[in-house]
Amino acid sequence: LGEMIENWPKLRPRDVKLLKVGRVYWFNLERKGKALVIVGRNEEENNILEKIRQKNDFVLKLKDINGPTTLVRFFDFYLNGDSIKGIKDGKIDVKIPKNLEKDDLSPEKEKTLSEILGISRLLTGWHCTKARGRKVSLELEIK
Repeated sequence: LGEMIENWPKLRPRDVKLLKVGRVYWFNLERKGKALVIVGRNEEENNILEKIRQKNDFVLKLKDINGPTTLVRFFDFYLNGDSIKGIKDGKIDVKIPKNLEKDDLSPEKEKTLSEILGISRLLTGWHCTKARGRKVSLELEIK
């Protein structure tokens, strides 16, 4: 909760619900803003993430394997045509590594929107043990 308050001063009580669901990752966006990535741990959490998603949230799901739902939410960063240029809903094929590099998950290093979405894709696949070391398809939805 302390990390959420620090990263998101405009916190609302309903936003605290996000911290009770899934695996939580914070990232600094290049120039300004924060990204919160939450990876569901089971079907119940996946359903909760689907229900609490809001406008401008990104949601990732594995297409051909049962696995986590990942919600990506941005704070103090406004999505517009320029910021999401080249990013669209649809299927994405990703090679999921057997081992995840901790350097990629460093919250101190600023990342671009594309890098955060790339890490979110890897986290979605990596948290499904059947997907590790394989090429998988994910579905990206932008609400």
